[in-house]
Amino acid sequence: MKKTELKERLSQYSIDILNPENFHDKLAPAVMGYADLLFEEFDLDGSVGREHIQTLNLASQLPKEVVFLPEEIKVSLCKLNRGSGEPERIAELINFNKASMYSIIGNSSMRNWNFNDQNIQTNVSEDDHLYFMTEIRINDGNILNLNDSSLNLLEKLKVNKKQGEINLNIKYTLDKRPGFRVIEK
Repeated sequence: MKKTELKERLSQYSIDILNPENFHDKLAPAVMGYADLLFEEFDLDGSVGREHIQTLNLASQLPKEVVFLPEEIKVSLCKLNRGSGEPERIAELINFNKASMYSIIGNSSMRNWNFNDQNIQTNVSEDDHLYFMTEIRINDGNILNLNDSSLNLLEKLKVNKKQGEINLNIKYTLDKRPGFRVIEK
């Protein structure tokens, strides 16, 4: 397909694409069979999870050969002691890569994306704080390490209990504001 044909095909969807709720549904048919790479845009509006799960809508319509960039986004629960510079990973909450996207798509129906919840138990001291940590692998050899970008700064998790044993139930949700739902038990 020539560039002019692709441009015409995309322009016919321009009005629908301007509506964020329809963006991925209308873009996929416009590029189906012509996309080799998909670059995901990050929207850091304060929500945890950082990635737009709407990518699943698009991924469910595109050939599996398409390369998604970034290739992997991991979000973990970690704790950081005031005296330490390195966070300690407690649990990986989501590993969002091509394989996990297609697994979610395969285990969901009608775009009601199903994410597993996790029960997590940890002990924290008075000097410990809980955080969400995001790790991003753009592609082989290109990784955004902790604090390399505003995309992967630690995000503090507010819990009522400040020390001792803490029991949490955490699940990624797709409410109006996608992110992790945290319930203290």
